Amino acid sequence: MKKILLVAITILFSTSALADVSPACTKYFEAIDSYIADAEKKYGSDASAMSEQFAQAKDMVKQLPKEHQDTTCNNGISALEQARQAAGL
Repeated sequence: MKKILLVAITILFSTSALADVSPACTKYFEAIDSYIADAEKKYGSDASAMSEQFAQAKDMVKQLPKEHQDTTCNNGISALEQARQAAGL
């Protein structure tokens, strides 16, 4: 679980930081929320710490220029899918 969390957070925090988000980022934010909910169901309070870290990542993505949002969010979606598979979620 720690490796999965570390990989997901590293990828999310590799973004730098606009109030409007692209459709890809909306999908990414939904994927984050779903991932956290599923991880909390499976791992309980161990996964709750992720919520704050993912909230910070969302804020950073919102501050990115529009031209960088799609790439960043699509990469984030891929990373979350990999983390989800690795965690068995």
